[in-house]
Amino acid sequence: MNSYIILTTILAVGRALDLISTRQLTPSFDLELNQWMKKVGWRNTILINVGLTLAFPLIFNKNQVVMFAVFSALMAFRNYQFIPMVKTLGESKYSECLKGYYSKTNSIDFWPPIAIKFTVIFLIGAFVVTTKAVDEHEKIWFVPAIGQSLIFYSIFFALIETSIRLVHSKNNKNH
Repeated sequence: MNSYIILTTILAVGRALDLISTRQLTPSFDLELNQWMKKVGWRNTILINVGLTLAFPLIFNKNQVVMFAVFSALMAFRNYQFIPMVKTLGESKYSECLKGYYSKTNSIDFWPPIAIKFTVIFLIGAFVVTTKAVDEHEKIWFVPAIGQSLIFYSIFFALIETSIRLVHSKNNKNH
């Protein structure tokens, strides 16, 4: 089968999971961190993602495509963790709770879990990347890309949570 079709399908699944989970989590975009999505709306976000999904395998190598697909699936996983709380509280109340969490949580309660989450995912990614899992015929060439996705995911969310914490705790003495 054509590698373009395979890579496009893999990427389409990852992007679809992310978009569907985002739609379920925040149909109004109130909880969306990606500001351009808020500006362009759902219809254009979907069209842009279709275009990116078709173009990405032509521009980037297969490891980069798989890395982005796995990262997208991990984003969906994170969204699905919070959907029950958002559906129970509503987007506005959940947003207020998040702001309180980021602004009022004591440093001793906030930073260790961030460091542990980062370390666990980063190490899993690093272990996968550094293993000699790829044989000479590249039958499992995608394994390092999955590891790279985990490393990127750990860094991304450590930076996101740190940034949100800093923004919301500027005026709070507990940071």
